[in-house]
Amino acid sequence: MASGSREFWNNENDPTGRMRTIESKRGTMGVASKAMVAACHDLSADAGVAMLRSGGNAVDAFITTAFVDWVVNPGASSPAGPLNAMVFEQRNGVVANLFAGGKHVKSAHGVWKPGDTAPGKLVMVPGAVPGLQILHRRYGRKPWRTLLEPAIARAREGFPVVRLYAVLVARASAILQASEYGRSTFFPNGRAVSVGDTLKLPEVARTLERVAEEGAEYMQTGEWAREAVGAVNAAGGSMTLADLAEYRPYWATPLHGTYRAYDVYAPGTQDAGGARLLMALGALDRFDIRRIGHWSRSASSLELMTRLFIDIENVSWLDDYRTMSDAARVARLVPRTAAALASRVAAPTIPQAAEHHSYHICVVDESGMTVTGTHTIESLPWGNIGIFVGGIPLNGAAFLTPDVPAGGYEIAPFTSAIVLRNGEFVAEEGAFSSALFPADYQTLSNVLDFGMTPEEALLTPRFGYYSLDLEKMSVDTSTIMLDPRYPPALVQSAERSGLKFTQAGYVDTGMVVMIVRDPATGRLMGFTPEILPEGKAVGY
Repeated sequence: MASGSREFWNNENDPTGRMRTIESKRGTMGVASKAMVAACHDLSADAGVAMLRSGGNAVDAFITTAFVDWVVNPGASSPAGPLNAMVFEQRNGVVANLFAGGKHVKSAHGVWKPGDTAPGKLVMVPGAVPGLQILHRRYGRKPWRTLLEPAIARAREGFPVVRLYAVLVARASAILQASEYGRSTFFPNGRAVSVGDTLKLPEVARTLERVAEEGAEYMQTGEWAREAVGAVNAAGGSMTLADLAEYRPYWATPLHGTYRAYDVYAPGTQDAGGARLLMALGALDRFDIRRIGHWSRSASSLELMTRLFIDIENVSWLDDYRTMSDAARVARLVPRTAAALASRVAAPTIPQAAEHHSYHICVVDESGMTVTGTHTIESLPWGNIGIFVGGIPLNGAAFLTPDVPAGGYEIAPFTSAIVLRNGEFVAEEGAFSSALFPADYQTLSNVLDFGMTPEEALLTPRFGYYSLDLEKMSVDTSTIMLDPRYPPALVQSAERSGLKFTQAGYVDTGMVVMIVRDPATGRLMGFTPEILPEGKAVGY
């Protein structure tokens, strides 16, 4: 990590007086000497650390944290969604990448196409639970059932509804009240659950009990699978039991690149997020960003970083299913495209509009094993279609992959990284929300180039994705979201180059979960998305 200045923006010292209206987590960076979990809900992070303290390894803690997340986090992820994870083992220096992305049904009639209206066609075959089981079989130390017990207990005994949960229930009222389960669970006595209520999910507890007993097979060949097929087909889809039974996560070769003096690993085949990240870092490696200045203070640096984002959004092969299915070809294209990106500035074009939302987990254990991974529903909130099976919301994610053939895995947006130096762990991170890219390469540059702590890296102002209208669910591709703390003079200077920014309304500059090892002390430092009131990095 570079030794950098600490004189960066924060939410308590804002000379412009234009701070974001967020519940700042400043001052809550987690610090630990041996092991750490960083997750997007306090209860799930605590469950993960308890698993580490009881003798579980990083993979055990990751699995426990994910299952608790699925209980307590509001509609942004699901056991019926996709998953991607990377694991680094310090003892052998190997980085592995598990891909458990969504998969289209085999029936061409059941594959969603633009213009379709049947909700059942939006449901992709889920991979999250089979993916966690594959992780456990390869790396797990504790029994599978033990890893699910905290989530089962939390679903059965209940948890307090926080403000974010209550807000999203209110916003998703129509979706949640479309089913008897949604009405009775989230609107008891006709009233939406509110802050301070204890929400119990007994049906989810029963489903997780069966998963604990029978493994992922319960959701692939058991009673849950049969009920899911019936629910999807009743909603106009064409899913079969074979679609679920034949789903297989797979081990992908992670993409590898170098940035400055670091080795960076990112998710491989079928994952456009990993390719985007390494292209961005590969291009940025050709510039002395410290000399140019940080993009929160330099108009020329802001132009460079945003032009890089626009260029990569327009790389056509990232949306090509045949290309993304060929791991060796993707590995060749990433550095070649990065070099081309560094040599030119492209005018923006219009990408497909989409919204992503997920949750991310980072774990480091005492042996040096690290795990970074995203679990999601890819269709916020609660799947956007209101279909629950055994208390589990089905994803409505197929609209993200209209060009993937029947039976094909999605081209996933997962973005995460493991950073090493001379074979030693330096950092791990993962980004989500609509601005997951370019949040990833901005926050990594903050750490690796400017020597920031995770807290500083996440709280320093940055730019986001194209402008979102959350009411119309549309994207304005002529305008890039920019943190409101940027002063007008700097924004105006950057816009003279032809860029256009907005600092109004909802500004999403990406949500990041990160753990970094302090090069001076060896301590672990972690931080979670500043915009989420829940979530923390905790360890011992």
